[in-house]
Amino acid sequence: MTGIEAKQLLMQAMGPLALLAIALELLYGLFWCTHVVHHSSEHMNLTPSVRRSAFTLFAGASWITYLPLILVGFDPGWMMFVLHTQGIPKLHWLVEYIMCTPSHHRAHHARNPRYIYRNFGGTFIIFDRLFGTFAEEHADEPPEWQRPQQALDQQPQ
Repeated sequence: MTGIEAKQLLMQAMGPLALLAIALELLYGLFWCTHVVHHSSEHMNLTPSVRRSAFTLFAGASWITYLPLILVGFDPGWMMFVLHTQGIPKLHWLVEYIMCTPSHHRAHHARNPRYIYRNFGGTFIIFDRLFGTFAEEHADEPPEWQRPQQALDQQPQ
């Protein structure tokens, strides 16, 4: 059975839900293709904040995460620079609990197993806390930003 036949069989069995699952899979791949450029930095400094794909305007939905900031008068471009730095330590506990801070975003960009697939919120971190995707930055395991493929290349054979 080919992949196409399997998807057709799945669509017959599940109907519209299968079509939705396939569409979401394609959209996820499209969004990641436009965002992976941003995550390709070896250092957590200001360069990832301006590292964007040319297709982000067409396929990216990052503007949605910054809409609350825009509505209260903040410039999202400024927020990108603030989030991508090692120069700002952890903030007041209440700010750290609700907002996405540089500490949370450092963990989001890290390749350490404890931080992978964590802290997706671009403005509010409270949703990551609610959905179980939150990871706090730990001093005993600081985030590492080396690209995963480079790390694999350096593994002993």
